[in-house]
Amino acid sequence: ERKGPVSRREKKPEETAGASPPPPPPRGTIVGCVGVAPMREDPERLCQVYRLVVAPHIRRLHVGSYLLDTVHGWAEKHGFSESRMIANNLLPYIHFFYRKNGYEVLYTAQRALMRGDLIAYRKVLKEEPVVK
Repeated sequence: ERKGPVSRREKKPEETAGASPPPPPPRGTIVGCVGVAPMREDPERLCQVYRLVVAPHIRRLHVGSYLLDTVHGWAEKHGFSESRMIANNLLPYIHFFYRKNGYEVLYTAQRALMRGDLIAYRKVLKEEPVVK
């Protein structure tokens, strides 16, 4: 029996407190994706993380953090010393996630005709030697 309208919004943590985590998806199921590419301004040193997406039913199970850790490991192995990403400021939970994973705000770009501002984040993957 259905009671009231069906909502597609994510549940707040207090609504799921004490609830059992969802069952794991079947083996071979795609639950997320992420992209990474060198940045034009310094392609030898800087990479940018793109399109980090995790399926809604699997969020809060650290899949996004695992994807970021994997990308960071790949980037370090290929000589990148800094990772960057950009997000819209209308998604506050995303900003908490980025900060939790070691990113810091680099700058905010205000957009006049679009909804929300863009926030650029950076994470130092390996310290570069200081040249004197």
